[in-house]
Amino acid sequence: MSFHLQRVLATAYEIKQIPLEDVPEIVVAGRSNVGKSSLINALFKGAKPARVGKHPGKTRSINFYLTREQFIIVDLPGYGYARGPRTDMERWKRLVEYYLSHRRVIVLFLLLVDIRRGIEQEEEMLVHTLKKMKIPYALVLTKIDKLNRNELNQLRTIITSKAADIPVLAFSARTGDGKKELIQLIERSLKVNA
Repeated sequence: MSFHLQRVLATAYEIKQIPLEDVPEIVVAGRSNVGKSSLINALFKGAKPARVGKHPGKTRSINFYLTREQFIIVDLPGYGYARGPRTDMERWKRLVEYYLSHRRVIVLFLLLVDIRRGIEQEEEMLVHTLKKMKIPYALVLTKIDKLNRNELNQLRTIITSKAADIPVLAFSARTGDGKKELIQLIERSLKVNA
């Protein structure tokens, strides 16, 4: 169960590079080093379009991946550890804010959270923004393979209680756990907005 990459549609470093498409978009976002690129690559059969870097904060653009299933997976720059000049960070922030506030084709926003870190202030602020913009979202707990079953259940319960009104999924790019549920959630979101 996977999607098929048709092509990398665009890599946007500036607002004018954001493609003007009218197909549904699934947005993937989270802290640097949360496993965003690994999750995106796991969604595709036989393709690995997102670069997995050794150092966090390497995604400095909004990347648009067009699927053969006729929707786009959007990879937002990671936040939290991004290194670089303050002007670059301000530019990324403006780019992402513009994208979120002007895009009418977002059908689902996947907010990735390292299960070991939980929901922190930046995630809470992002959730507030998504609610305000009326963008449907879900929480994806990553790196679940780093925990034993008891730790996983305890942390999942704590995080789920804080996010009671939204879907919460657990996912491991390494083992594939949770991939089926994630793909089903994406497919449901696409059908609802078809």
